[in-house]
Amino acid sequence: KQNYNVAYADFRAGRVQKAELGFKDFAQSFPQSHLTDNALYWWGECRYHRKDYVGALRLFQRILEEHPSSNKVPDGMVKMGLSLISLGQRDEGLQILRQVSEVYPETPSARVARSRHQKISGARR
Repeated sequence: KQNYNVAYADFRAGRVQKAELGFKDFAQSFPQSHLTDNALYWWGECRYHRKDYVGALRLFQRILEEHPSSNKVPDGMVKMGLSLISLGQRDEGLQILRQVSEVYPETPSARVARSRHQKISGARR
């Protein structure tokens, strides 16, 4: 847990590259930890922050595949949608944002998904 906490502190302090290495190391070293889904999410956030949308998308997808009951699934789905939109796959990204709202309607992630969906779909029509 200490390794995870150090990586999270690095991320919060803006040391994204250092945090990314920490989350990657944690996820690879402790694949059965109860924090692995969180490490994958924050590793994906680091990639997203660096505009590596393909890498971010892969990590967010791993959360859904490897940790389908994780509390990070809705957040990961939001970032999957935004990554797809950033990669020019607007319709696919908007569809995932809609899914978050439908499947997890009362979550903070759903509120973010609805807001981003409205902003993106309204701005391009």
